Order: sequence, then structure tokens, then C-alpha cells
Amino acid sequence: MLASGPSRGPSTLLLALGAVIALFSMTIAFGVLWGQEKARNEELMSSTSREPAVTAQPVVTTTPGSHSPGVCTTPACVAADHHGRPKIRQLAGYIHNGITPNISEPRQNVIEFDAGRFTLDRSVLLNESKVEVHNAYVEYMTEVALEIQKRLGNSNAALNVDIYRRIFQDVLRFEKALASFTLPSEKRRDEWEMWHEMRLDRFAETYFNPTNNGEPLALHIYAKEWVNYFRTAWGASAGGITEDTVSVVREPAYYGNLTTALAGIEFSTEPFVRQIDDEFLAIYQRFPNAVGSLYAKNFFHPQAKKDGSDWMTPATRLKTLEKAKKLISSIAYDEYLMSNDNTALNAEHESFKPDRNNTYFLNYAKGRDFETQVEGQMLVKGNKRTGWITGPAIVNAFYSPNHNSISLPAGILQSPFMGQGYPWYWNFAAIGTVIGHEITLGFDDQGAQSDGDGYFVDW
Repeated sequence: MLASGPSRGPSTLLLALGAVIALFSMTIAFGVLWGQEKARNEELMSSTSREPAVTAQPVVTTTPGSHSPGVCTTPACVAADHHGRPKIRQLAGYIHNGITPNISEPRQNVIEFDAGRFTLDRSVLLNESKVEVHNAYVEYMTEVALEIQKRLGNSNAALNVDIYRRIFQDVLRFEKALASFTLPSEKRRDEWEMWHEMRLDRFAETYFNPTNNGEPLALHIYAKEWVNYFRTAWGASAGGITEDTVSVVREPAYYGNLTTALAGIEFSTEPFVRQIDDEFLAIYQRFPNAVGSLYAKNFFHPQAKKDGSDWMTPATRLKTLEKAKKLISSIAYDEYLMSNDNTALNAEHESFKPDRNNTYFLNYAKGRDFETQVEGQMLVKGNKRTGWITGPAIVNAFYSPNHNSISLPAGILQSPFMGQGYPWYWNFAAIGTVIGHEITLGFDDQGAQSDGDGYFVDW
């Protein structure tokens, strides 16, 4: 962890971050063909025992409760095939779950099940004119599979290139089928329309009961298994989760079609190819405050925070609506990130244990595990209106309808949006457009669904 006190010398966390950043620079995406080099895969995967509950795509990990990559015994990986076909081991990308603020009480978080996430955007997957992109996607997955096989010591991997390509063509067809069950983005903007509350037992019975509608399903996941899944992923934070726990399902039609689609799988693969095209962002998403503290201390002048905090004139304040009056602004960084006493920051990252051998795969998996633990803690802690929703080391700005807040991180309060010594008209115009944009998000078709306190009510 970061050293406490005034010293700014190298710290364990800083060195660990440096090592992980260096490893991320390899920009390796994972696409693994099961059954190849099983012994080596087992050696790597046995070091990680938790499956992240939230993931953009499936990741190569040992699923909760299972320590063998050849045996699938847990709910998140069971894709039982009643015709004796190979199984899909891990479906976290297709069963996208995590937490979200409660629509009735935004200070609380609830379990959320959303439609799957795909490497290619839905609009691209379902656009048959994008043949060139589709073919490039297949070739990319094939090349990644070959590269991983080489790294696992398979010198004859190139001999199987045609087999790999056919497998990933199947992956593309499969993802197209799943994408066709999802809603386009313009149909997802009404929060109430997307909010379908279901207890975990009802969720399991409706979508994962093997006798549902008299047809055998590809996935048999009972309520007690969902409870064990979240308790394994979130540890002590999930102690209060039971079969009666209420969750929200974003796209019921997707889950209604999911198991039917999985029943037709003819190959054994984990269709995960996620290109980490921004090495810094991959680290920043998992450790926003650790990276943000280093960034703010070394590259940000505290005066800029003061200069950017009083951006509304008295006359403007008098004309604002009730919601605008309740708007919370988070400027530059949370104060504790600039403290020379890193006790709080150390405690925040205490559960992250980097791999001392700097193994890319293990550090990546450990980072996801840490991210999952933080998510579980948020389920218990809930949300404070004044809480930060981003770290400071990012050039972006945000509006949160659940907090009715705008966040202007340190990264955007510098050139070219703002600058020490710039004319005031430059700063007002550049950062003012950003602020104005974020405020309007509180009043567009989505932001207008919540009031000044973040509650989803028709005001």
C-alpha cells in the first residue's frame, strides 16, 4: 500500500501499479479454446477462486466453488447439454449482473440483471452490410487464440488455424443470435420501462427452471445457486442475500430467449475477445482513487479547483429551478486523495494482493476480483448523494441522475478546457460548455425522470 506520512518515495502499491501497467502494455486479449494445453490452463486458473459478478465479457477464471478447469459444478458456468454436446463453462458476459441504484430509493443499491455484452456493438453485429468488420473480428479472435496457444507452449498451434477460424465463425453467429434478443439503445432510455423487479427465486424459476414451459433448458440455475454465486463473489458483503432478495431485470425478453439459444451450441469455447485498447483506462477503472491520487499530486494545481468551483453567478442562481438548486458539484478530486497521510487510501486497497511474479493473467484476474469485492461492499453501503462517482485522473465530466450531481474531474480542468494564465473568457467558454452540457443532462429525456434528490418521480 502507499506509505503513510510525508514521504513520496516509491511504495508497494505504486510499484505494483507500475508493474501491472507494464503488463497491460502487451495489449493481450483473451480467447481460449478449451481442451488445449489443459495442464497449463489449470495451473494458471487454480490461483483465482472467484468469478467476478460484473464483467463486460466472460473472462478466463475458475468459477466459484470449482478448482478444476475441466469440471463445471457451479451455477454461473453450468450450461447442461441434454444432448451430450460440449458445455459452455462460463457465461458472465451473457448473464450481465451487478448492482444499480434502487429506482425507489437511490441511496440503496440492488442486484441487477441486464442483457449480455458483446465485443462488437449490437448495431454492428446485426448489420449484415458490415461483412468486412465481421470478418476482421473472426480473424482477430483466431490470431489471439494462436498467440495464446504459442505462449502456452503449443508450437504446432498454426496447424489448427482453420479449426480455430471455424470455431470463431460460430462464435460470431452465436453472438448475432443473442444480440437479436436485445433492445436497441433508443429503446433503453426510459428507466421505468427498463425496471422489472423480481425476487431471486422468481428470477430463477422464470428463466432457469429446467421444467419451465415443459421444455428442457440449457441452463439449470436454481435460486439457492444464485445466492451462493453472489456470496462467493462478494464474500461477507453478500451475507444478507437470500432467495427472497429482490433484484431488477432490465430486459426480460433477452433472458426468455437466452437458454433456448444456448441449447444449440455445438462447440466448446468461451467467446471472449476483449481488446484492451487503452492500457491506462484498464488500470484506472479498477483503481481510480490510487491512480487519481498520484495524478492530482503530481499534475494538478490546487488553485485550479478553486478557480473552477464558483461558476454560477448570483443572478443565475436566483433563476434556477428547484432541481438546479439541489444540484451537487464534485470538483477536481476528493480531498483525502491529496493528503500526505495515505492511511485511508491504503485501507481502501488493502484487499488487493498483486501477483509478486508479475504474471499478466493473474494480475488481471486479481484486479477483477478486487473490483468485484468493491462492488459487493457498495451493495451494503449504498450511495451518498455527496459521494464521488469517478476518480480525478480522467478527461471527462459526468452527470448522475441518482445523485443529481455533476462531476468535473481534475483531468478536464486543465488545458485545453481550462488553464492557469488563460484569459477568463477562454476558461469560461471551454469549461462552461462542458458544465452546461452536464447540467442539461439533468433535464433531458432520461435526466428528467429523477427529481432534485435523485428519486425517480414525475416532477
